[in-house]
Amino acid sequence: MDFDSNARKKIEELQFLESQMSHFLSQKQTLQLEINEINNALEELKNSGDEVYKVASGFMMKSNKETLKRELAEKKK
Repeated sequence: MDFDSNARKKIEELQFLESQMSHFLSQKQTLQLEINEINNALEELKNSGDEVYKVASGFMMKSNKETLKRELAEKKK
């Protein structure tokens, strides 16, 4: 019976670790998507004119190009 309880504990531990790894991979994917979006936005800012807009709380607002670059760079950190 000792072997069974040890095996059961190891299985539970492995299941917990698998769950943790799955959670971390999900977080990693989310962060990678966010970084890609930021990089795309920074690239678009390079190619845009002086009149730029940002979306905040569902509203599109006119913004300063340099301010947006700083905000995106800060968010990327």
